[in-house]
Amino acid sequence: MNSTKQHTTWTAKHNAALGQNIRKHRTISGLSQTALGEAIGITFQQLQKYEKGVNRITAARLYQIALVLELDLDNLFRGDVFRESAIKYPSESMLEMTRAFEQIQGKKVRISLLRLIRSAALAKLSAPLGANTQSVLR
Repeated sequence: MNSTKQHTTWTAKHNAALGQNIRKHRTISGLSQTALGEAIGITFQQLQKYEKGVNRITAARLYQIALVLELDLDNLFRGDVFRESAIKYPSESMLEMTRAFEQIQGKKVRISLLRLIRSAALAKLSAPLGANTQSVLR
């Protein structure tokens, strides 16, 4: 699949999920499509297109919708589709490890450490430091 088609599929999935969340919260709030549309200055047909994921929604329009529905914006971005594509920020330990790795001067040492880390990741080593691992560290 080429990158343009992947992006289009990705975008369509997210537009549909966002629309479903808007519809869910609008329904919970007891508003009709007409009422929410009027509150944000669009027709019910346009809101219907947003809810079906047919049309993209601008950030400003999302903000208006969230205000009328009395929601934080992040409530509109909930669900598996958004969780799967969420940006994963590095943990503090990952940042610390990266800083330390960057200070290592020897290329051979860096390569060896990288191989060790890859091996550990493949083996899914996640045992906590205990009696067995302490003896290995001595």
